[in-house]
Amino acid sequence: MPHPVPRANADRFLAAFRTIEDLLSRDAERNGGGHRRAFAELVDGSGRPAVQHFRRELRELQELRNAIVHKATRDGRPIAEPHDDTVELIEGIARRMAEPPPALTIAARDVMVCHPKDDVGMVAMRMRSRGVSTMPVLDRGAVVGLLTSDTITRWMAAELEAGRGLLETAPVRDVLAHAEHPDEHAVLPPGASAYEALALFRRGLESGRTPRAVLITATGTETGRVQGLLTPADMPRLLELAGALG
Repeated sequence: MPHPVPRANADRFLAAFRTIEDLLSRDAERNGGGHRRAFAELVDGSGRPAVQHFRRELRELQELRNAIVHKATRDGRPIAEPHDDTVELIEGIARRMAEPPPALTIAARDVMVCHPKDDVGMVAMRMRSRGVSTMPVLDRGAVVGLLTSDTITRWMAAELEAGRGLLETAPVRDVLAHAEHPDEHAVLPPGASAYEALALFRRGLESGRTPRAVLITATGTETGRVQGLLTPADMPRLLELAGALG
């Protein structure tokens, strides 16, 4: 039997481009855009976090697509034949846009939590035994803050400076009062993508208030059961999962 002829890179490229364009067009229709839009408009108007992540690459790929479609040699072949890595790039973007990788894939699971009335000494020992520096604080099932090693250190310094010494039975509630930014966490639902988690960390970096943690809860609210936890240290793994493109 003859071996199947591999699809030309231009054909594979255009097929992936059409997949992306169709996804963006359907998004625009759902958002009330009835008229046909240019690809650049679809990209700029998209609310998909994956599109924001790949915006620069999509713009560059659009230029290549125009060269393939609108220019040809005398015998009708495309004037531009994409390289293998370019085809793999656009096919990867199309896959990730259709099925965004969930952030929960790399989030810390079986997250330890504590209560505002818990003794800070016992909580600190639990954090040390598990090698974690961040612990959600829950009161009546709702997240009310984050206890971090930095906050514990600031509390210890304040106690020593005041000449009170350290009291292991001090409640977590008192320690939280020394948090640099009491609201430095964000919450996402279990199906949130790696792009959504990255967007939260990036917005925080731009504003100078990076979340100390992104909590993934069963309901996507602070009253849902905590299913996963991400910190800024997870950003390299999030980028790898999302598709870091340099």
